Formats: sequence, structure tokens, C-alpha cells
Amino acid sequence: FFFFLSGAPRDAPLSFCILTPLAVLPLFAKMMKQLKMAKDMQKAMQQGGPMGALNAMMGPTPPRKEGYLTKLGHGSGKWQKRYFTLDDTGLSYSAAPGQKEKGKLHIDGSTVCEPVDAGCEVGDDALAPSARPKQHVPEYAFKVTSVWKGHGRRTFFIAASTAQECDAWVEAIRLLIEGLPNVNPHQRDPGAAGGMGMMGGMGAMMGGMMGGGAAAASAPPPTAAAATPA
Repeated sequence: FFFFLSGAPRDAPLSFCILTPLAVLPLFAKMMKQLKMAKDMQKAMQQGGPMGALNAMMGPTPPRKEGYLTKLGHGSGKWQKRYFTLDDTGLSYSAAPGQKEKGKLHIDGSTVCEPVDAGCEVGDDALAPSARPKQHVPEYAFKVTSVWKGHGRRTFFIAASTAQECDAWVEAIRLLIEGLPNVNPHQRDPGAAGGMGMMGGMGAMMGGMMGGGAAAASAPPPTAAAATPA
């Protein structure tokens, strides 16, 4: 493989055959890094749309708020204790601080966050088709509804331990929402090529990068028509 990359002839000296492939290693490592970045951005694009891809490209941001809350399990219908982190890219959760992320709800200007009453009804967008709530919604709960995996919307039901903690989380999420554009694909102008112009072009570029491999990753993104946020 390295002989192919380096173009070394078959009758080349031994030193040339050894050193030339070594010189190609940085280029190969860079190519693999770019492919991983493209794969990560495609995953973020699928989960959070163009805003998710932009956030992945920008990298991690300092948490706005973090701490333990309980959430309604999408598949189990049970209330589960999770460690939540709110940053500029969305609301993520894990089993404990520093552990692997279990899920993430990307947030944009179309996201809705509001407190709910204890025992309120849980909609179909909060549970898997075969799941049913095992317990009623507890006190000090709120819900967050946003775009999910690039299509449709999902609602997270989350509960705090006190009314003050619930209010603080709702306020922090709403402050984040107010500073973000609306890139919900279901609310875009059908005649606009990618609701935010540049964001739509980047979305098309992500699909091309993963569909065509490394060669497609270096191709320029398709031109998107100018559009204003919905």
C-alpha cells in the first residue's frame, strides 16, 4: 500500500524503499483524520441537522449548566437518573460525569422548553412505539422538544429534585434557544436550498463527503441559493 502511495519503483534501493513510505505516513495519518472528522460531522448532521454539523466542526464548548436529573427513557418508559450537560451544542447525558455520552438532543431556535405539571400526559414523540410510561410524570418536571436525528421531532421529559432546580434548567435552556437560529428542516421554506444558505450547502457537502469517500471530501460544496432563516 505504501509503495503505491509513494510511487517507489520495484528496483529502487532498500533505503529508498524504507524511507519513502515513512515520508508518506504523515499524509496518510492526515487523510484518516479527515475521514474520521467527516464521519463525525455526518453523524452530527443526522442527529441535529445543519446546526449539529456546524457544532461538530466547532468542537466542544464550555458547559452552561450540568448536574444530575432524571429522564423518561425513550425505550423503557422508566425514569432514569442521568448526568446532564448543557452547552452551546445541545443537551447531552451520560450515566455519570466523565463517562461515555448516552444521548444528545441538539438545540436550535425551533426548540421548545417548558415546565409541565405532575402527572401530565406523555405524547407519542417522547416514547418508542412499543413503550409505555411505567410511572407518572413527577413533580418539578419539564420537557424539551427539538429536531431529532435530522428528521421529525422528539420530546425529552426531565425532572429535577426541587422547583428551584427545575426553574434554573428551564431558564438556561431557554437562554440558549433565544440565541440560536431556527434550522428545523420541517419549518424551512421549501423553495430555499437549505434554510440558512451556507448551512444548506454544508449539509449537502457532508452527504457528498461520506457518499464519495476521500475524493468527495476534497470536492467543493454545491452552491446553495441565498435564503433567510425560517
